[in-house]
Amino acid sequence: MLRDKPVLIVEDNVYLALDLSYAVAVLAFELPDSSTIPLARALVRKRVPFVIHADTYIPSSLSVLRPGIPVLIKPIDPHDVVSILAHEVAKFELNAVQVRNAD
Repeated sequence: MLRDKPVLIVEDNVYLALDLSYAVAVLAFELPDSSTIPLARALVRKRVPFVIHADTYIPSSLSVLRPGIPVLIKPIDPHDVVSILAHEVAKFELNAVQVRNAD
């Protein structure tokens, strides 16, 4: 599904990160000593699809960065994460094609 796509995993739980690495790319919302909001802003600016993986619901300030961003509340099966991320990637790719065709 995402085998030919580069994937970034930001997760402070090593076991969860390893589990996800076999499946996908995820941005953990809360890390013990830092915030992932600057990274999320950079991903939005560069139009890189991503999902948020969180223990709890995220503040609206993050969802304002990219309306409709998938927020996956832990625990969630890594294969479900892959499916949701693949859907996000497909949406971004379709949008890019539509923009190119409009030019």
